[in-house]
Order: sequence, then C-alpha cells, then structure tokens
Amino acid sequence: PFMLLSGMAIENLLKSVLILRDPSIATNTAILKNKWPGRKDGHGLEQMAEDVALSLSAKERQLLKRLEIFVRWGGRYPVALSADAYRARRLFRPTDRDAIDTLSERLVAIVESERAARKRRSRV
Repeated sequence: PFMLLSGMAIENLLKSVLILRDPSIATNTAILKNKWPGRKDGHGLEQMAEDVALSLSAKERQLLKRLEIFVRWGGRYPVALSADAYRARRLFRPTDRDAIDTLSERLVAIVESERAARKRRSRV
C-alpha cells in the first residue's frame, strides 16, 4: 500500500497546485473533467507535473510513471485492464522512499507558495 498511498499523496499535491493556479477547474465537490485536459481518468501524474512546470530528473519521471501505475490499478487490482499496462513494471525500489519524500517536500513548498500568492492577490 505504500506506493499506492504515496502516489495518491503526490497526485493530490499536484492537483492542489493546479487548482490554486486556476480555481475554475474544480468545484467544491469535483474536478471538472472538461477543464482537465489530457487526463481522462484524473491520474496522469507525469502530465500534471509538466502542467505545474515542475522540473524533474529522469529518475523522478520514472518514479512518477511507476506511482501512476499503482494509483491507476497496481495498488488496487491484481491485473490491469490491458496487457500492455500489465507488462509495465510496478516495482518498488529501495530509493523510492527517499525520492518520494524529496518530491513531496518540493510540492508542499510549491503549494504553500501558491497559497500565499493567492492570498496576496485577494487582498488587492
């Protein structure tokens, strides 16, 4: 469950940044899929990181791809919906825990920065 929960946490941080930057993509209860381009299921971690303009190392990109597998199906179901998805590697690597912590810390800092900027804009 570590990779599934980590992937969901990263996903929520990425979505937080995107919503703070453009509140029109969500309501109080849902993300508006028609304003959420390129993410048919809402779990495109690598795409969301690109949309946030988060600079990623090659290892971080690979980590996001693997976390996305766990979020989409690997952490919840025994098999994928397609053979191609099933062939994708869904391995936990010994360095993942530290890499997830580092990435999470970077995203939390971005969320805090966006929240402060939004607060400043609302005072004007």
